[in-house]
Amino acid sequence: MNKIKMLVISMFALIAVSCGDMYDSARKSVLNDLLPVDLPVYYLYSANYTDNTVYSFRMQHDGNLQFVGSYGDAYIGTNGSHKPHFILAHPVYNSLYLSATDLTSTGWILTFGSDFFGGIPAGGYSGYMPSAESMSGRIRLHPSMKYLHAIYGIYIYTFPISYGGALQAPSITNFSGNFADIAVHPNGKYLYAIDNANIYYFSIDQYSGTLKFEKALPTVGSLTKMAIHPSGTFMYVARPLNIYKFPIDLLTGAVSNGTMLFNAPGDNTPCEIILHPSGGFIFLAYDVMNRIHMYKLNESGDCAGTGTGYECTRSTSGIPYQIVLHPSGDLLYAATDSNSIEVYRIDYINCMLTLQSRVNSVGVNPHSITIANRPIPFVMKK
Repeated sequence: MNKIKMLVISMFALIAVSCGDMYDSARKSVLNDLLPVDLPVYYLYSANYTDNTVYSFRMQHDGNLQFVGSYGDAYIGTNGSHKPHFILAHPVYNSLYLSATDLTSTGWILTFGSDFFGGIPAGGYSGYMPSAESMSGRIRLHPSMKYLHAIYGIYIYTFPISYGGALQAPSITNFSGNFADIAVHPNGKYLYAIDNANIYYFSIDQYSGTLKFEKALPTVGSLTKMAIHPSGTFMYVARPLNIYKFPIDLLTGAVSNGTMLFNAPGDNTPCEIILHPSGGFIFLAYDVMNRIHMYKLNESGDCAGTGTGYECTRSTSGIPYQIVLHPSGDLLYAATDSNSIEVYRIDYINCMLTLQSRVNSVGVNPHSITIANRPIPFVMKK
């Protein structure tokens, strides 16, 4: 009898253990489904010069844009004398930086936040007036994301970025050139600036972000825009009708005399120049003819060839003031003075740009666009 009782008890014990294992397995499965993850959600922001607004768009899965909202003076801190010029999103913090400038007033650097849904809260902006200079207003983030560099006339400002994205008081470099553009080397050790006919080379203090002038390289005239190859070994500078390539010494950061890379007949005013993260393609936006050029590059940073498969030119609906690439590298966005943002699909095999979509009525005269990653936290995996 005792043996039978023990057998029954053992059977119930096995059943309980088995049920417990099943429960634990089911519990772990449910918990796994509920584990928090951050899904990348991208938003595009456009800074509109004429009507003093910033527009926000959510990027859909295919890269097309869905309107979120428009934000004026009460949200971004502009007014009739200080108009949006360049906008830049911090990759980590929910901060947006805006240079506000025109040709008759002082320049400003404005900072404001965005939420997880792409909106901009009212009254959350702060501003810093760099100087009485108002030309250009180009802003660039340091690769470490700890500094924001800005140019106004003869000044280069370096703003330390505190935790949360706020800008601290800048260090100021006063120079003789009336700067047109700046670029930071991918290794974060050097900054380059151009004026009408010179390339200026500065070393960057890695602890404070302050600049030290090293050398100026006289070169061809009418320099307007610049970009650095992802490898850090070449610099590209755009001027009317053609593009030049300049070698960079990786050990010292010094720039050597350049050579003409290619001509862009009929295109008199370069608006922007960017490179694909792979280093295999260069994109240029031009005024007057309202065109975007795409060129395939070889390992030496030169054009890989000519004709179909090596170069492509696409006309835009208006002046393409600025172009940016989607983080995937598969799409190009262009802000045009036809008050639209155009989305182009990039075919890297055939070196082609194909218009995928166009968003109209995006504010008046969008001068600049930027892409921000605003991940949604604590989302179920399934």
